[in-house]
Amino acid sequence: MRNGSAWFHKVACRSELLVFVFAHQQCADMLIDLGPDTESGYRLLLTCGCGSEFKRWVRADRDGLRFVLLAFEN
Repeated sequence: MRNGSAWFHKVACRSELLVFVFAHQQCADMLIDLGPDTESGYRLLLTCGCGSEFKRWVRADRDGLRFVLLAFEN
């Protein structure tokens, strides 16, 4: 069940991230702040121009999400 839990975490985080981004697509710029990599993962913080924030702890990156986010980091 541990693999199922990891899969659910990835899907849930991505879904929440997409909902946040779509909800704020009409706002001003969005800043992405990624914390340093650790063995267990990294901190993800998106700050919208309207002041809303999306904060999550992302488990160790095995699927390239960090790489994709770094491409958009300001």
